[in-house]
Amino acid sequence: TASENAAHFLQEKNEALETAAQLKNDFIQNVSYELRDPLQSVTMAAAMLADEAVGPLNAKQKDYAESAKRSADALLSLMNDIFDLASLDAGTIELDLESVEPAKAIESVASALSDQLAKSKVTLDIDAQPDIGAFEADPRRVRQILFHLLANAIGFSSPGQSVKIAVRREAS
Repeated sequence: TASENAAHFLQEKNEALETAAQLKNDFIQNVSYELRDPLQSVTMAAAMLADEAVGPLNAKQKDYAESAKRSADALLSLMNDIFDLASLDAGTIELDLESVEPAKAIESVASALSDQLAKSKVTLDIDAQPDIGAFEADPRRVRQILFHLLANAIGFSSPGQSVKIAVRREAS
């Protein structure tokens, strides 16, 4: 009887935890969806400004527009990470496999981190041969991994230090 009561209590607590986890996942997915669309609009508007699609900008305006685009891209990346975590928790994450060129992926991430590099006074040393070839992966996930890896390396570096990333191909 005492063990039955304990088992019943544990069962109820387990069900409550599962319900809470599902509510958390639903909330995160909903918030991610609701924030992603307006953020994509801001990113697109900043890109149009930076690319001078709406007219010429002076140097200072162009710098501001490019900085806004990079910041919006970084925020959108963060929102996508949050959405991915919720999808991972829910067991619904899918990979879109494509050919990924590591040098291009690193350059893309380096561009997104340029503001953080400048602010922290850290340099990024990229050692990747452009003709190294490609591999099959989900390009968004590769960029996500590189972004977090490099952002952490930059964040834990002191001003004046350099972060180095190198890519090598061995055998096939």
